Amino acid sequence: MSAVGMFHNRSVWLVKSRAQRTAVATAASRREVVSTLTLLPGVTLIRGGGHFPGGTMLHWAQGAEGRGALLSADIATVTTDRKFLSFMRSYPNLIPLSAREVEGIAGAVAPFPFDRIYGHYFDRVIASGAKDVLARSVARYLAAIAGTARGPME
Repeated sequence: MSAVGMFHNRSVWLVKSRAQRTAVATAASRREVVSTLTLLPGVTLIRGGGHFPGGTMLHWAQGAEGRGALLSADIATVTTDRKFLSFMRSYPNLIPLSAREVEGIAGAVAPFPFDRIYGHYFDRVIASGAKDVLARSVARYLAAIAGTARGPME
C-alpha cells in the first residue's frame, strides 16, 4: 500500500499489486508499497486481490469478542445461507474468479486469526468458525471450477 496523496493533512493509502510494488514518493513521506498496512494497533488492511488487484480486506484483532474479525467486503462474499464464502471476477456478469486468485485471497488472510467474517451486506455475517468456513469454501470453490466436485455443494 502506498500513501499517494494528502487529504485534510492525512495520507491517502491505496493498495497496489505486487507487480507495482515500488517505493513511491508523496508530499508527506516516502514509503514502500506492501501487502498489509496497520492502521491502528490491531486494525490491519490486507491486500487480498480478487476481482481487482487492489482488493482490500480489514482485519480487526479485537473483533468478535477478542477472537478476531475479518471484514471481507466482496473479495470473499458471504453466501446467502451464511454457510460459505464465494468468489467472483464479476458479480454483475457472474464470471468466476480463477483458482490462483482464490488461493491468493486465502493466503493473504492466513496469518491473521479470526472467528467472524463480516461480508459486504450488513446481514451477511459468519458469526463463528469463520477461518474454518474460509478453508472449506476455498476447497469447495476450487473443486467446483476444476470440475471435480461430486454430489451436492453443501
